[in-house]
Amino acid sequence: LKRFSAASHSCARVMAEEASEVETIPLTINVLSVANLAHPATTQVALTGFFEGVTSEATQEASVDQSGWVWPEDSNVIQCEPGSELLRNIVSDTIEVEVSYMVDGQPSTVGTLQVDLTPLLHGQTTIDITGSLELSADYEELWSTPPDGEDDEDDDDDEDDAEEKKPAWEPIPEDQRVVTVTLQISVPELLAPAEDREEWTVLSVTCAGMYSLPENMSSVGVTGEPLDYSMHPCQYKFQILSEVLEGANLTGPAASAEAAEGEEGSSAAEEEDEEEVDPTTLNEEEYRHYAQKKMPAIIWPHPET
Repeated sequence: LKRFSAASHSCARVMAEEASEVETIPLTINVLSVANLAHPATTQVALTGFFEGVTSEATQEASVDQSGWVWPEDSNVIQCEPGSELLRNIVSDTIEVEVSYMVDGQPSTVGTLQVDLTPLLHGQTTIDITGSLELSADYEELWSTPPDGEDDEDDDDDEDDAEEKKPAWEPIPEDQRVVTVTLQISVPELLAPAEDREEWTVLSVTCAGMYSLPENMSSVGVTGEPLDYSMHPCQYKFQILSEVLEGANLTGPAASAEAAEGEEGSSAAEEEDEEEVDPTTLNEEEYRHYAQKKMPAIIWPHPET
């Protein structure tokens, strides 16, 4: 009986170990080239997205057209665990390619490119793209700055050397101030289930906040003067189908209004801050703004899924 029990325990342990080893899908991101830098430079590339960010080593030779980045430990191959979370990440996020040029051994941003991976779900296993970088403000200025060593011609040179002088540097025309990056992204197989291939869609849900809370809910644990809403003991989540938004907290009226800043639309309650407003007379949009300004609310830090 003891031998049987030991064998059963050993078998269960092996099965558990096998079950914990989930086969991953390699997502390979090859950055092939960067073209038309403002000045010759060495560069490096960083990739960020729904995975842990990775950065290449810097190139060795300065030029306006760059290629040949080395990725430590093949870090540009992202191991993705299959499942609904991967699908959600792909449809709700992009990957960012950031190109930097090296200044005294430190990276300074050239620009970034956002890449949509949605075609990898049902359409194709390889994405080939050449896109224009969104240039940083600092890099934009380089188009109007001559490279080192080409600021001015030496007026003291002999006339005999005049023919050997390089033409005076001129700023790059504005219509040519475009830096492009070429990359290829591939997976061994389409990422989404085959049974959904012909008919699928993306359902996006936004839950910015929950308002007009009953006082016996919003006052729990809230003490002090002014009221300290961080003492409220509960956190909240919102679920629709299998999607869950977590991490929501009770906030005071000022924080609720701040979280809603930047949203489009206006309301009578916003325009008449000092006037007493009867909430029952407001339409849905006006009441939402009224509640944000006058009442505590439950706010989600990341309101979209």
